[in-house]
Amino acid sequence: MRHEWRLIPFVIALVSAVASAGTVELRTVVRVEQGADVTLSDVARLIGDDAVALGDLVVLSGDDPALSRGKGRIEIDHLRAMIDARDVNWGLLTLRGGRCEIRVRSGKEAVSFDRRGEGRASALAPALPTQPTGPTVKTFIEERLRATFGVTDPALMRVTFEGRDADLLAMGLEGRLVEAYTTGASLRVPVSVSVYEGERLIERRQIRVEVLIERAVCVLSVPMRRGELITGESVTQERRWLGTDVRPLSAEDATGAVVRSPLEAGVVLIGRHVEAPIVIRRGGLAIVHYLSGKVILKTRARAMSDGRLGERIKFEALGTKRRFMARVDASDRAIVRHEAEAPGLVPTETSESTNQTSGDGASLPGVAVTRAE
Repeated sequence: MRHEWRLIPFVIALVSAVASAGTVELRTVVRVEQGADVTLSDVARLIGDDAVALGDLVVLSGDDPALSRGKGRIEIDHLRAMIDARDVNWGLLTLRGGRCEIRVRSGKEAVSFDRRGEGRASALAPALPTQPTGPTVKTFIEERLRATFGVTDPALMRVTFEGRDADLLAMGLEGRLVEAYTTGASLRVPVSVSVYEGERLIERRQIRVEVLIERAVCVLSVPMRRGELITGESVTQERRWLGTDVRPLSAEDATGAVVRSPLEAGVVLIGRHVEAPIVIRRGGLAIVHYLSGKVILKTRARAMSDGRLGERIKFEALGTKRRFMARVDASDRAIVRHEAEAPGLVPTETSESTNQTSGDGASLPGVAVTRAE
């Protein structure tokens, strides 16, 4: 009984680990409407259902004296205490960040989009001030971002800048040179910007830009368990607005793969959700193709472990004890190329025959050699 009690914390931790966790990531600076209550969704990026459910939590009242003076602040410890009052399960929720500076703004609120493409109130600044005619630093950065992420149609990319960078973005390009490049990939992309005028560097700044790209994605239409095979009926093809750090799977890549862990319906499939199926089991037979220059040797071999498509696993040539590594190419085929020594029994000289013989005239079991012209 004593040992059973010791297992309880382990079981609880295991259940928490496999559950779908949510993340509350505190933003650095946000702008809010004057007189409006500040909610968790205003000051933090919410990822996952557990986090989104807390979005309506009021973290600062609209009539707070600090906001009446045009600014306020939320510390991470204070935020944790307010979230804790909701009786959340911290095993399913992660809180990140340090503090969030709140600035009161007036005018029309800017709207941006989350990873799912759903409209939400932006925690960024209002529209930039009137800009000079002609190209600006802002338009230059937008062009660079489209080139960096391979977006040819401007309508397929949404770019939102922070208001604190309005002075930099409004600079005209006449008589100036601008260097801008990304230093990472995320929903808010870090961009290093340098502006030169004549022989002077007049501005150097690291900015954050919210970038969303409309992409074709595969969405699970049914819930799936670990190890289940994804078929054409398991997914639907849609278009979603996604951050630059999200790499959705194409329908071709998703179909035929197996689910790595349990997934709910409605999930956009990405690389970490799936893995290649096991196509050959341990003990299964395959024809191994050995490619060396213009010579192709084929021999039957037994798999020494389970193999997924594209994996290199160990085989043992039939009739011998020779073991070697080969890449799984199909359920009954594996390929070796440019090995120092061919697997199994290999003649020392190339031959055009399809059935090699040994020195005493006996046929080599299961071995065939051909010569590519």
